[in-house]
Amino acid sequence: MSYATILAGLTERFATISGLTVLDYEPTSIQTTPLLYSLLESATYTTSGQIKARHYRVLHRLLLPWQDVEEAEADVAPWVNAIPDAVYDDRSLGGRLQRGTTEIVEMDAGWATVGNITYRALDFYSDTLEKL
Repeated sequence: MSYATILAGLTERFATISGLTVLDYEPTSIQTTPLLYSLLESATYTTSGQIKARHYRVLHRLLLPWQDVEEAEADVAPWVNAIPDAVYDDRSLGGRLQRGTTEIVEMDAGWATVGNITYRALDFYSDTLEKL
């Protein structure tokens, strides 16, 4: 198993959400919203006796258009649960994680600028534990 395989599994989970454009890289411009992309935030490696483990923390940034504050907040509402639910529905990532699990553990709301355009952003963080 590799981080690339885990990222592919997470990308596949997010692609099950209707109407969402999913990328596995950070875009420099955006053609379609809502858009979600993923970036590795950290990885840790541990050994305990004969068991080795890898732990990945990945940022999944959802970008939504923003013009009107009231409308932007209404647009955010369905995504707050849709993103974590897509991962919870298959925490083994289609069988890729035979000895491990993944979940969305945190979400921060804010703003992000891509290509000189400001978007409403929801930053979801997944934690994936893989036992070797």
